[in-house]
Amino acid sequence: GVAYENKQIVSGDFFYNTIIGPASFTFDNGDAFDGVLLKGKMEGRGVLAKADGTIVEGEWNGGKLSGFATMAYPD
Repeated sequence: GVAYENKQIVSGDFFYNTIIGPASFTFDNGDAFDGVLLKGKMEGRGVLAKADGTIVEGEWNGGKLSGFATMAYPD
């Protein structure tokens, strides 16, 4: 399903109005996350494409980057 929350676009599976599992999430600032959401937060392996062109790929825990990550910056 797709939902619009606080100017954020979310697509994935919903359980009791909370997204869980593989999802795509676009923030109102233009950043986009593709990976797993648990209770609405980034969890596990995922990719964050920032609006400035920076790409962050790594492990997430509770919505925060956790452990090793690869970052690619725009030219």
